[in-house]
Amino acid sequence: MSAAGARPQLDAYDQCVDRAFRRWVSTALAAELRAVAYGMPHGIGLSAAPQWQSWRAVFTSPVIRALPGVIAQGFPAVPAATVQALGLAQVLLVFLAFVDDRLNDGQVYLNRPLQLLRRNMEAEAQACLGAAMGERDEFWRLIRHGLREYARVHVAEAMLWSENSTGYTHADYARDAAAKLPMAKWAGLALAMLGQAAPAAVHRLGRAVDHCVVALQYADDVADWEEDCCAGRWTYFIQRLLNDAELRRRVPVSVAALRERVAFSGVAEEFLVRAQQHYDACAALLSKFAMPAWHSWLVQQRASLTTHIAARQRENRRQREQFAASLRRRLLAGDGGAGALTGG
Repeated sequence: MSAAGARPQLDAYDQCVDRAFRRWVSTALAAELRAVAYGMPHGIGLSAAPQWQSWRAVFTSPVIRALPGVIAQGFPAVPAATVQALGLAQVLLVFLAFVDDRLNDGQVYLNRPLQLLRRNMEAEAQACLGAAMGERDEFWRLIRHGLREYARVHVAEAMLWSENSTGYTHADYARDAAAKLPMAKWAGLALAMLGQAAPAAVHRLGRAVDHCVVALQYADDVADWEEDCCAGRWTYFIQRLLNDAELRRRVPVSVAALRERVAFSGVAEEFLVRAQQHYDACAALLSKFAMPAWHSWLVQQRASLTTHIAARQRENRRQREQFAASLRRRLLAGDGGAGALTGG
């Protein structure tokens, strides 16, 4: 299948999953929870629209939103009904992960309707996975391992900022970013197993998803660093901008000062380049899989990052020139300023 032919197939998949979600909301949820379900993507900041319309409007990445449909292109023998059921599990699991993330960051509070909705979503996702996978031990072991890592990274992340850790690395960051969203790959890997993929192939697909998750996290941390900083949320991007005294909170630092460091340090460009590298690693892992929608999306993501990096470099040059001009004016306005500039 060509990339051109993959898009209509993915559109049809998205529409099927949206219908399955509407059907689940209308038949499985109590009346008072239906409005909560449709309003929650907006309520936790994932969608600008006040009411849910489609999952494509909530999660734009097909690898996050539609992994079973993307992987199904390489395993066409899996029945359409199974693909749809796993697709519903996918969006429910990913949405629940984002709800948990907002809860952990204190951006959302766990009230009665949200708690009831979470319980219902978890039950439906588990039912979809259970009906598809039965007693396949290798699949449930994968989930148990993912949940252990998920708990580990959330506990560790809360401690990193409070303990002012200075030893965090890009390797730690990549490991933890992937561990924070293990449920993004469960339904897709279930489909690959049902399609008789060899264990090594399932492992490669899991690693490919991890690379996409890490790449998206690198790009998000660049885009959201000011919001994260103002909210007091620890990110590796912010850590890279701080000196030891600031990191240990002995010395305060303003957003304005950090904004200047973003322009001069090259940290933002480094993060975007690393995002590209993770997309490259994903593409290498997928080279033997016939999944055109995934391949096409990777091409788009890498091209977008190339454009973004060039734009940031131009903006940083402009800011450095403005800073140099401002410094020159201040020096010239002071006693001996001209001599300081000329070396006299």
